Amino acid sequence: MKKKYLVALVVVLLLALVGGLTACAVTVADASEGTFVAEESVTIAHITDTHYYPLAYCYGSSDITKTDYEGKIISGTKPMPENHLLNVESMKQILKQKPDYVVVTGDLTYDGEVQSHIEMSNLLRDLQNKIRAASGNEDFQIFVNFGNHDLYNPNPQSFRNNGDSEIVTRAVTREDARIIYAGLGYPNITKEDFEAYYQTLEFVYEDRLPYTPDEGTTNYIHSENAGTINFTYQWEDETIEYDNPIGKNGSLTFVAECTTNNYTFVSIDEEISDNEIGHHVGGNLYKGTRVFLNGLKENAVFEGRHVFGLTHHNLVPHFKGEDQILKDFTIYGWKENLDFFTDLGIQYNFSGHMHANDIATASAFNGKRLTDIETASTIAYEGGARYCKIEHGKIGSATASQLHTKIDLIKQIDLTEIIDGGYINKHYRDTLKLDQFIKEKDGKKICDNPSQYVANNILLNIIDVIKASYINPDSLMKLIDGLEETIQELGDGGGIMGMLSPILNVAKPLILNIVDHLENVALKDYVYNGSDVRYQGEGRFKKLCGFLDDLVDKVLLIPVADDLSFFDFVMGGYMGHLGGDDVPYEDLSDSKKEALENLYNGKVIKELFNALLDKETGLYKIVEGLTLPMDLVKGLSDEEISALEGIFSLLNPSVDLHKLVLDDVVPQGLELAAAFGIDFSLDGKTIMQFVDNTMDGYITESFYTSLGEIAGDIMYNFLVDETGHLEISFNDEYVLYKYDVDLAATHSSAAPKEEPSIENGKLPSMLTVTFGEDPTTDKNFVWFTDPRIMGTDIQYMEGTFDEAKAIEVSGTYKLYETTTPAIDLGIFATLQYVNTARHSVKLTGLKSNTTYEYRVGSAVDGYWSPVYKFKTAPSEKDHSFELLLMTDIQGSSRYAYEAASKIMNKADSVFENGYDFVINCGDVVDNSKNDIQWRYFLDIMQENWGNTTQVVATGNHSKYAYETPNRDKLKDRIKTYTLMYEGGYSDTYNYEAELHYEIDAPEQDRSTGVYYSFDYSGVHFTVLNTNDVTKEKGLSKEQVDWLIEDLSGTELKHKIVIMHKGIYTTGSHNADKDVERMRKQLTPIFAENGVSVVLQGHDHTYSESYYLDANGNPVENNAKEKNKIGSEGTLYITLGTMGEKYYNYVENDQVPIARGKNLHNPTLSKSTFGKLTFDGEDLYYQGYEYDAEKDTVSEIKDKKLETWEIAVIVVVSVLVAGAIAAFAASFAKKNKVKKSKQKE
Repeated sequence: MKKKYLVALVVVLLLALVGGLTACAVTVADASEGTFVAEESVTIAHITDTHYYPLAYCYGSSDITKTDYEGKIISGTKPMPENHLLNVESMKQILKQKPDYVVVTGDLTYDGEVQSHIEMSNLLRDLQNKIRAASGNEDFQIFVNFGNHDLYNPNPQSFRNNGDSEIVTRAVTREDARIIYAGLGYPNITKEDFEAYYQTLEFVYEDRLPYTPDEGTTNYIHSENAGTINFTYQWEDETIEYDNPIGKNGSLTFVAECTTNNYTFVSIDEEISDNEIGHHVGGNLYKGTRVFLNGLKENAVFEGRHVFGLTHHNLVPHFKGEDQILKDFTIYGWKENLDFFTDLGIQYNFSGHMHANDIATASAFNGKRLTDIETASTIAYEGGARYCKIEHGKIGSATASQLHTKIDLIKQIDLTEIIDGGYINKHYRDTLKLDQFIKEKDGKKICDNPSQYVANNILLNIIDVIKASYINPDSLMKLIDGLEETIQELGDGGGIMGMLSPILNVAKPLILNIVDHLENVALKDYVYNGSDVRYQGEGRFKKLCGFLDDLVDKVLLIPVADDLSFFDFVMGGYMGHLGGDDVPYEDLSDSKKEALENLYNGKVIKELFNALLDKETGLYKIVEGLTLPMDLVKGLSDEEISALEGIFSLLNPSVDLHKLVLDDVVPQGLELAAAFGIDFSLDGKTIMQFVDNTMDGYITESFYTSLGEIAGDIMYNFLVDETGHLEISFNDEYVLYKYDVDLAATHSSAAPKEEPSIENGKLPSMLTVTFGEDPTTDKNFVWFTDPRIMGTDIQYMEGTFDEAKAIEVSGTYKLYETTTPAIDLGIFATLQYVNTARHSVKLTGLKSNTTYEYRVGSAVDGYWSPVYKFKTAPSEKDHSFELLLMTDIQGSSRYAYEAASKIMNKADSVFENGYDFVINCGDVVDNSKNDIQWRYFLDIMQENWGNTTQVVATGNHSKYAYETPNRDKLKDRIKTYTLMYEGGYSDTYNYEAELHYEIDAPEQDRSTGVYYSFDYSGVHFTVLNTNDVTKEKGLSKEQVDWLIEDLSGTELKHKIVIMHKGIYTTGSHNADKDVERMRKQLTPIFAENGVSVVLQGHDHTYSESYYLDANGNPVENNAKEKNKIGSEGTLYITLGTMGEKYYNYVENDQVPIARGKNLHNPTLSKSTFGKLTFDGEDLYYQGYEYDAEKDTVSEIKDKKLETWEIAVIVVVSVLVAGAIAAFAASFAKKNKVKKSKQKE
């Protein structure tokens, strides 16, 4: 080992010599533009997420079997008994390296245990003393930052006493942390003062310590902050105001100014955890911290300094989507906060939280860049210490810096103490397959591959651990025993729970009866054939657990590529990201590339759902079994049964609890729940009909591809890092990190600035164009940007666009609160709150029937959209036009809108002169609260929408209105932390009708959508809001009154109604109660007011009705010309879908359909759209379908027989007719003979 470091020392000296000669030969002033010249250099060691757990809280015994302790160390997400060994060894290795500084960025403790804090702080102070002594560097300093696990954690556990779990509060506060970590960036403390503090603590012990306390102390090692460092602490600034004056979030922030060099460290307390909230995973830059640091900046504290940041949470995402999918791992509002951090001068920040080895760089809005350095946990896979050699200098006249980095993995740990002491037993090692990493050496039990040991401990055997913990008859029985007491306590609480106490008091036997029912009825024919003894033989839960075990194995072993299972692919990708083993895409193996492709195309997701929902071997069988008659009250006393019958009789007086059928009580239960705000209904279906309908409607090919895209993105970002090879070296050689491989250094003031884009919020996003109050002269425009772009301008002109000649008009800027997804899986979504800037312009006084070219953006910033075209309506009533008709793209992925854009572009082929505007019957997105889906819809298709006017009917997927968080509720107040600007519009608004589109409409409640009308040439268009509806009354009286007035008030010959929920359709919704009510309500209104066509969506099927009268009966089409709209009756057209989410074709006796059935088997297989033509006198309609495989568009026609088919039918008909005639003649002859004989 000494020889190794001697060689390293020689190499360093040689490099220093070469560097010195270079510096002499090439001065800073004379340096070439491509050569980096270092002026200053510092080496910083980074450790994080030590999650220290003391051996003093563990249980050592000759038999720890089936104790709480054994269960915890097997099922825990972090190693416990080995913990102190890993951390001590990491510090020993740091001591050998002797860096200039060490930064520790949070989650120092397992779960905030006070003993963990005491031991960890002593180990760090001990390391600080030893490095100073060994290096002779009295300026050496360790800086500590805290993580979410460290403070205010209400449930830290100890297993010290007989292996039983014991909650060892008190929760460590910010005030405690300052004292415990004295001398580690926090104010120094005397031994006497620490001793006095220590004596106030509970649950602290002095045995099993990995160090020797200072003489004269109970459990303390003394060390002080370097005397050459000036510290400024936020908590000392009494002018700072806190939302929580006790928790004082942010107050542990400090600034350390090193006076012997040019370095400043800023440790930021961004943990949300406090005395009110308790433990919280997320991180937030608090206003008080912003005020504190801004004050120092104004006093030039950071001027001319090299500033390093310390945070627990990442300041920038380390993979695309981290700030959404794992939103609590990136500091809230990172994009907005990045300006603040870079303006302080922070160019490099050290973080943790994710337990991963990774480096990421992002550009702030101000153009400056920040590099976030993340290191794996010392107790996790590929854990150890990261060393960063950071050089500051110049490239020519430009200031620049270089980050050289390497990782020193923990090389070995001695497990002798914890094995011989009984802290880990054979069962633990066997379950987690750990003995393969333990070798006997000189009488000691040595693990010489701690990284792989930990991987087996917490990652690779996670499925076996989950099975042992949850799919286990003993564990489930123990869980139910624990629930029984909790449930009974709820029943004693009064209120609604008190009313339900007859159920709660017998919860355990009820649950067991349900389990017995599942095993004896639903799984009657199931036999477990596996080798796990837990599921073999007779016994409650054995059959159910065996069934679930088989299902889990079936899912995990689904092949995603040749020789690669789903589990191996996912776990391998995740571990690759944690360890920093992600690579450029081109370096991925063929099998991983194939697996990614199979995720993106939905193939893997389809296999997963097929396995999970299989009717014989999946969860479907369990759900179906629950709907079969069950004896719910088996074994209960007559008194208990009577009490339960009293409760269930409220739902159904005739229910028999010995033969309970859930379909007899669940619908009534849901009706009762509606009174408490739980809005869920089976829509008149049985439970299994509802399940089948939901599966048919939502678990579609489109769902697979949408979910596959999300999963594909996650796995891609875990597997692929184009600069991964520049972020990590696991040997003694440093690697130079560059976010752009073509740059001469990591950072340079001469590096190209990030170009304005939609992605960074500087260019207009989500542009929509709609008609103004008068379509012949008015046009409305809406777009969005980052809130910091306040310019709201449009430049437009007739003819070819010329910036110098264009008319410029300014509009309205408005800051909004809105929502974006954390996770959106289509059928399930969680949202977070963000700000956005809405820009709107209303142009008036335009020329009718005129084409303009235009662009929108911010004139003051010079940020503009591409140039697009718009056209005003003609003023003449006989002017011809053509329209593109569509509905229900309803996508939730990029792929869906890329496909829709392709269809729209192909649709141009059926419009010789282009379409005049687009009618969309709704559901433009799957979840209107998800702003990413709006970005897909409007940005991916921006070339389409920028060049046309949209007329949109609000669909049911766009019925949602924004609801601002309740600032008075603690949990809701946390949600506001991602709202980075004050004063955002937070009143209730509909995402589609009031945010994304500027629609001129009559006064109304727009919270669920909007109804409106307009004239275009000789046609009157009426757009309805079918979300403004109830099952009992149909459309609201206000809307119906307006509709009648609107239709009767126009003198135009042709009237067209646009609505989302269709009243004459061929999908599952045609029997919905609200649709049936609207059918009765609206059919006579349309007929009596001369409506020619009703355009519909919602059902994702294509159909054209007969022309219908006021009673919904067919009338003859009096139009003889092909595709011409007749003047008698109303034609109802359901436009299918421009997307790829297809529903089953469902006929209904109340819905007379003339065309469309032949397109379904049982669903559409092709996307559909329509074309409406007005020739100045009459209307014409033609439907189209798009063949994605052939990339062709064809007319939708009635099924016609080919000549040969007709010939076959004729021949067969003749033969059949002949046979029938012959049989009849023969029968008649025999009958005649019989009658003749009777006469004789």
